[in-house]
Order: sequence, then structure tokens, then C-alpha cells
Amino acid sequence: VKAQEYNRVPSSDNAQYSECIKYINAEYEGGSLMSPYRGQTKAAAWCTCAWNETPEDFKGNLGKYAETKKGKALMKTCDQYANWGV
Repeated sequence: VKAQEYNRVPSSDNAQYSECIKYINAEYEGGSLMSPYRGQTKAAAWCTCAWNETPEDFKGNLGKYAETKKGKALMKTCDQYANWGV
């Protein structure tokens, strides 16, 4: 089921977003496949979700955070959002 689309990551957070794209593409296969959202690959959708789902002041690695005990719900939410491995 397609969820409401998340806000785009602002250019001020491009470094964090780019780091997430690299990380998630190394961890998952198929990141360049299209997500349910126009113009977004699965990796882009996943990282957009992760950026939106973390606290506003979060400055760490989004992909690594998703692997922590606290971040497991984020991983599940973003996997579903990007239609990846669900």
C-alpha cells in the first residue's frame, strides 16, 4: 500500500542523504530500481524515509542507525516505503 509521500530532503542535508544512498546501496541489492514514487529509486525513497523518520536534530549515518536496536522500526518502515524486501 502506497503511503503518503515524504518531504524531500533539503539541500542543506545533502551530505547526510548522499552518505545514506552509498550505505544502503552497499547493503541492499536493487537500489537503482524504481520505487513506487515518481522519480525516486528504491535507495532514494529509503533514504528520504529515513531522513523524515529520524529526529530533526539527528546528524549521524541514517543507514547505520537503522541497524541499531532503536532503529529497527525505522528499517521496517523505510523498507515498506521503498517497496524493498517486503
